[in-house]
Amino acid sequence: MIIGITGAVSVGKTTLSKKFSKTYNYYCISLKELAEKNSLLEEYDEETDSYLIDLDCLKRTLNEELNIISTKTDKIIVESHLLVEGSFPLDKLLILRNSPLLLFERMLKRGYSKKKAYENALLEALDYFPVTANYYYDEENIYEINLLNLNEEDSVNLIKKAVNGEIPKKTYSFKEDLEKLALMKL
Repeated sequence: MIIGITGAVSVGKTTLSKKFSKTYNYYCISLKELAEKNSLLEEYDEETDSYLIDLDCLKRTLNEELNIISTKTDKIIVESHLLVEGSFPLDKLLILRNSPLLLFERMLKRGYSKKKAYENALLEALDYFPVTANYYYDEENIYEINLLNLNEEDSVNLIKKAVNGEIPKKTYSFKEDLEKLALMKL
């Protein structure tokens, strides 16, 4: 089973994917690391404060990697915010969610500019990841996981329940955070 884990910047995708993979013996692929390893990052975009990437090339590279790994295990995690930017070969997509205001603070602590932190928090507040995921993936295979007030261990346990289909498919609203973000001055 190939599980995708996605969500906003600073929601915990990489940390929780690695912890889950170690705990439950899954092979973990970070699309960011895969892109870096295979020199798929293109020019740096000053406006978005990020590198551009050829998604079609990334998909081909991921498929090649999955073909190799799947001969050794059928338990694979793929993590990246890019999983909602196109259709990737996933059996389930888990969208990690959290308070946009909390994500904003985390991004500032990580050294992101206030503008970049604001834009990414706004994506979470506007439900960008679940809305976009529904365009590329079957709704039956999408799970939103609210990590608000959960520690790492509880978060990993909730991810396991989603992988096993043991949690309801809920959607989460961060309307209060959206209103607070709208009042922020950059």
